[in-house]
Amino acid sequence: MLMFIRKSRKIWLLKRISLHFINILMKLRNFGMENIRNYLFFNCYTSFTQVNQQKLIRVKQKQTEILIKFVFKFDAYKNSH
Repeated sequence: MLMFIRKSRKIWLLKRISLHFINILMKLRNFGMENIRNYLFFNCYTSFTQVNQQKLIRVKQKQTEILIKFVFKFDAYKNSH
């Protein structure tokens, strides 16, 4: 039973994370591709409360790395067609 709970919680967390990521991508698409880099770097360096600052900055940097990779892949795809 405990394994099932852990597994279902893990699946639930993955779904939440992927939904959050999809929301970010939708926001970026609405910005237009030319403004994406500005949005990414602005988001990466926003300030947080002192207590959670290190943890949140790490999360933001990881999201930003993923999004930057996505942007470069998208640019490569766009330029190849």
